[in-house]
Amino acid sequence: MARFFVLMAAFLCIGSFTPVRVQAQAAPAASSPDVVNAAPNLVTQQWVRAVVGKDYATAWALLSAHSQDAIVTSIASDEKMDANDVRALFEKNDPRIVSGFWTSFRHAAKALRQLTDVPATVSSNDGTLAIVQFNGYPKQWKCFRENGAWKVGYMETFLGK
Repeated sequence: MARFFVLMAAFLCIGSFTPVRVQAQAAPAASSPDVVNAAPNLVTQQWVRAVVGKDYATAWALLSAHSQDAIVTSIASDEKMDANDVRALFEKNDPRIVSGFWTSFRHAAKALRQLTDVPATVSSNDGTLAIVQFNGYPKQWKCFRENGAWKVGYMETFLGK
């Protein structure tokens, strides 16, 4: 699991990014019916706020299926566990996942805190893939339309997986 976190930390490094603090449009909670119709930029903002605010059930629910699969596969391989068991731990927001994966992820992704109040805009959207960019931040985030809702493609964005 340590190898996975080092990779994530390396790709998430923001460097000297210093956002201008402006009021961002509120994003709906993942459990809200509005999330199905939420624009990809709002879903991305909600995912960042969920991770920073330790709302890991929401953060997990807002990740793309591909990101979830990549995380589950990596952890299952590193920990010599069955992938279905790892996925079940994430879906239940098990304390072992909170203290193991999410705590390490939050620490490695400290730069996310800088984005909690930064507006994000959609620079392109073809209906299945949207590109989201936080104002003043050069990295473009990928969002995918899955089962009628936008999901954050974290692994696709930062690790190219």
